Amino acid sequence: MAEKMKTVVPSKLKSTGMNMSFAQISVFHDDISLNYIVPSDKAAGEVIVSAFGDRAVFNGTAYVFKPGMSRKKELVPAITKVLEANPKKQ
Repeated sequence: MAEKMKTVVPSKLKSTGMNMSFAQISVFHDDISLNYIVPSDKAAGEVIVSAFGDRAVFNGTAYVFKPGMSRKKELVPAITKVLEANPKKQ
């Protein structure tokens, strides 16, 4: 799914007028929680690395977080903090 999203997300950005986006895929299986964050481009990937440091493990397509994370409590606040501190990245 992450591979497919990687090809679709950049084209969708143009139609929305946004500069970057992040797609989250959550996987829960056998008491294991994983999150895949698919950045729209290199700049979005840099935001993920700035927000999460070594916790952001890139697999070539997405950043993998194990254990997973809450979108509302962790993901969005961390990304927002980076973007607010670096308005030029937006």
